[in-house]
Amino acid sequence: MLLGKRPDFHAYTAGYLTKHITRFDHLAAQRANRDKYPVPLATIVNSFQSWESTDARDMVFAFLDLIAESRADHLRRIQADYSPSVSVTEVYFRACHAYLLDPRARPHRVLDPLRQMLRLQSEDILSEIINLVDLTDLWCEVEWITGKLPEVDTKLNESKPGAAYLECHQVDFARLVKKLDELKREAPNHSENP
Repeated sequence: MLLGKRPDFHAYTAGYLTKHITRFDHLAAQRANRDKYPVPLATIVNSFQSWESTDARDMVFAFLDLIAESRADHLRRIQADYSPSVSVTEVYFRACHAYLLDPRARPHRVLDPLRQMLRLQSEDILSEIINLVDLTDLWCEVEWITGKLPEVDTKLNESKPGAAYLECHQVDFARLVKKLDELKREAPNHSENP
C-alpha cells in the first residue's frame, strides 16, 4: 500500500522519503522471498545488522518467525521474553547458543555481528559473564567477547575443519545459558525467604 501511494512532496523532504521508502522496498523484497524462510540466525543478522529498535531485544525477537532457531523442534528454541529480568546480554547468550548447536554453524558469522546488532559493548558482556562464571571456566579465550575471533585452525580436526573451534564456543555458551537457567529456577526460592 505504501509503495503504491503517491507521496506528498510538500509534506516530506526528499531525504525523508528516500530513507523510509528504501526500507519498505527492502521489506517488500524480503516478503517476496518468504518461501525461503526460516533461515539460520546468521542470515538475519547479516541482512538486518544496521537496523535499530527501541527495545534492543527486538533485534532478535522481531525476527522469530523468520529464523530456524525459533522453530518448536529446535533443541534450544529462541523464544520472546520481555520480562524485566531478561537482559539484552541474556538474549545474546541464548541466541548464540541456539545458533551454535547447528553443526554447520560458523561462530564468526554471528558472535560479533549479533553483539553489534544488539548494540552491546564488550564490557557489558564481560561483566555479565564474570557474574555468571569464572573466566577460567571458559574454553575459548575471552577474545570472542571483544570481537577479535581467532583464526579457525583447520588442523584441529582434519575431517571437519574448525569443528573443535565450534565445539569450544558451544560449550562456553551452553555453560552461560545453563547458569542463567539455574538462577531463574532459584529466584522464586529467594523471594520466599524473609
